[in-house]
Amino acid sequence: MEQLSASIKESLLDEDYCKIAMLDNGILYAKWNGFLTIDQIKNGCGVLTNYIKKNGLKIHLSDHSELKVLNDECKTYLSTEWFPEVEALGITKIAALISPNVFTRKSVDDVNESNNRVQMRNLTIENFNTQEDCEKWLLG
Repeated sequence: MEQLSASIKESLLDEDYCKIAMLDNGILYAKWNGFLTIDQIKNGCGVLTNYIKKNGLKIHLSDHSELKVLNDECKTYLSTEWFPEVEALGITKIAALISPNVFTRKSVDDVNESNNRVQMRNLTIENFNTQEDCEKWLLG
């Protein structure tokens, strides 16, 4: 995991494709790596969902800086299942640390555009270029 401005309070998942941790500043953090399969996405999102449900969290930072392009199955799952599920659980803000890779950015933008079509009412997803900007927005 890259250097965070907050410390890891609790590690929840430590796999090559995804690292998930609760930070001491109250942010639920996930760093996604590489080309992901639908099973990997569902597993990581399942860990996030369970922790959100158990702890009543409102904010999440999704780090895409090492993510590669998402396939259509993964994009559809996130847009139609996972985002509505965590919104229903109370998540109000997701900050995405975007990848420097233009193809990955397009892939993530596709998911966010799908969310706008689904019309999330209480969930706002914003993209940022730095970890610091993500944390400022989430905690602001």
